[in-house]
Amino acid sequence: MGYTQPPNLSEEEIQSLLKEATIARICSLNQDGTIHAATVSFKHKAGRILIATPKASRKARNLQRDGTVTVLVDVVGEKASDFRGAVVYGKAVVQELTLADFISINETFMPADRVEE
Repeated sequence: MGYTQPPNLSEEEIQSLLKEATIARICSLNQDGTIHAATVSFKHKAGRILIATPKASRKARNLQRDGTVTVLVDVVGEKASDFRGAVVYGKAVVQELTLADFISINETFMPADRVEE
């Protein structure tokens, strides 16, 4: 049995996917070399993927130590076979977010008044 890779998405399809999707999976390296994967909310802004997480979270600590990161963004249509996804490999930069960016990233999952708290 062979594995067939679907055709690559065009740049336009990737941009559409990044606007449509509301969650992503982020993978970082634990100290022992294993992979830590977590589902996160995100926003795509100015060519970057912004992810908000507490400083004490495992993913934040992993990325502070070693910025190696893989991010999977995908969406599923009405049928299970109707899905699109993109994988991003790179180095993460950990930094403080502005309140506006934090609210924007999390607005999909909680009311704005709760996010502002």
